[in-house]
Amino acid sequence: MKYFILFFFYLLLTQSVYPQTKELDSKYIKYIKSTLNNFKSKEERKEYDSYFELLEHRISLNYNKNNYVLDNDYQKLTQNIFQLINSKNTNLKRNTSRFYIIKSNIPNAASLGFNLYFIESGLFNLLDNQFQFAAVICHEIAHNELNHTKLAIEQDAEFEKDFKREIKSIKRQDFLKLIKSQNQVIQKKYDLAEQSRKKEISADSLG
Repeated sequence: MKYFILFFFYLLLTQSVYPQTKELDSKYIKYIKSTLNNFKSKEERKEYDSYFELLEHRISLNYNKNNYVLDNDYQKLTQNIFQLINSKNTNLKRNTSRFYIIKSNIPNAASLGFNLYFIESGLFNLLDNQFQFAAVICHEIAHNELNHTKLAIEQDAEFEKDFKREIKSIKRQDFLKLIKSQNQVIQKKYDLAEQSRKKEISADSLG
């Protein structure tokens, strides 16, 4: 633990932290959304719109509830860990990572895709040194590098598209076909859950 503290204070001397306000973050989310325009279908556009609407709401709600840790010490520590990882891995996407430290007793972190991350403050209480913290961050960066959020959004869009196609092909009186279609939909949901587990394993491997 003492080495983690020493490293912590070393990092505080090195970098400044980007300004974090509700208004700036709202503009940033809208900017990211504006860069996405090559949609394969109207369902995919709808899923992306829905995702960014929910994302902006979550970030805004945490501001309203005063749920963010805005203390510069934790911000600088986290930012420098991201920068250290990027500096040692030249093949990573060269975009600036943006993270949100949330007040919570839960030791967890999550990639939101698009170089955005949630880090729950309970993580700092659980870890003994900077290497453990970096390992967790590497796992989340791996999710981002492997485009797991984008893939999930696009899979949901395909699921929605397939479901609509199945419904259109079913005649009202053909109940057996309807039941079969519903079973196929349920199986696709199970398949998506299995893919989610595989994403966690692949992120562990790359991290």
